[in-house]
Amino acid sequence: MACPDAVFAVFEHKALLRPASDPIRRAQKDIRRRLSPLYLRAADHRLKIRPDSRSRQVRFNLLVRTAAGHRHPHALLPEERKDFPHPVFDRDAFGQTGAESGAVRLERTVPNLTCICECDNRIWGAEGTTIYASALGDPKNFYVYDGLATDSYAVAVGTEGDFTACCAYSSTVLFWKENCLHKILGSYPAQYELYTYHVPGVQEGSEKSLCLINETIFYKGRDGIYAYSGGIPDNIGECFGPRRFSRAVGGSDGRRYYLSMLTGNGAWELYVFDTAKGIWLREDETHATDFAYLDGTLYYLDGRNGKVIRTGQDREEEGRIEWALTFCRFNETTLGRKGYSRLYLRVELEAGAWLKAGVSPDGAPFRQVYLTHNEHARTMQIPILPTRCDSFLVRLSGKGECKIKSMVREFAVGSEY
Repeated sequence: MACPDAVFAVFEHKALLRPASDPIRRAQKDIRRRLSPLYLRAADHRLKIRPDSRSRQVRFNLLVRTAAGHRHPHALLPEERKDFPHPVFDRDAFGQTGAESGAVRLERTVPNLTCICECDNRIWGAEGTTIYASALGDPKNFYVYDGLATDSYAVAVGTEGDFTACCAYSSTVLFWKENCLHKILGSYPAQYELYTYHVPGVQEGSEKSLCLINETIFYKGRDGIYAYSGGIPDNIGECFGPRRFSRAVGGSDGRRYYLSMLTGNGAWELYVFDTAKGIWLREDETHATDFAYLDGTLYYLDGRNGKVIRTGQDREEEGRIEWALTFCRFNETTLGRKGYSRLYLRVELEAGAWLKAGVSPDGAPFRQVYLTHNEHARTMQIPILPTRCDSFLVRLSGKGECKIKSMVREFAVGSEY
């Protein structure tokens, strides 16, 4: 900014503007308070600047960049009067800077935030071990400390590790690490309080897995997938066993939690958790880089081809979907080996669908016991006769819509041999 007839001074807490052509009092009204950094602009008149009411000293800096590109920093201290300390500037105070024919560069610093969210009209984020909040309604100002409810806020934490994610939850702000959670409560800086909980946090690289569904936060942790509702997070991913995933990205349509994750062997997989039924379903090998919810529909960005895909089964685009399921192990909660005389599944298949049934007694490999193709929609009985065993598994697979209505098992208990 070039100003041939004025001088700029940069200092803390206060700002005055004095162009050569305007009175000082009128110029003061044009300057906003609570800027960071703040500026003074003067010409050839004496200026009085009232210091901050909390401090009886005001220290300010002057930085001038001339047309030739040279920088001239000056540290100035105000003169004190007996009645009240006022910084006083003579008309020649800034004569040596050459600002009358130079240019000055004005900068505002913002923390280099590694994670960021919005809560109660403030921008929250973390840099290193420090948590920051912007001034109220001013997302570009992180260093305003005037003792007001609209001030910025910063607090340092001493827990181990880097921040991996942050999010707003109700009226609180949550800052996650892999092994702990920092919760901030309060409505304004003087009221803010920081609480630390050593619970499973968000895995590094899986910050996009955070998703809020019915006041429950779902996220991918280092050792599982968790649901947080204000207390201790619950592990809802125990069904994955020892498998490990990373770089998880999540989204929701209001009921189901979609999660695209990278497996240990480098392949991508998409899983869906039904929050109402509490079950996981594996969709396919989709690599979703982001999710977005719009007008009742969930969309995701495909990481392979860059296309925006709408979730949900659309037969016009996908056709009939192949599926498979495995029931829990049947042991009838009794000791001894069982001999089954009757075991029937009652299922309903749509027209054009097919179904295959297999059985695995006592951990043996699955063997196919039934296969059918339905030309017309109907309900059918599927006989399954496992050999004499202690327990067995049933696996169904097929293509198209299938409804399982009931299972009937009749058996007799023999000896343990």
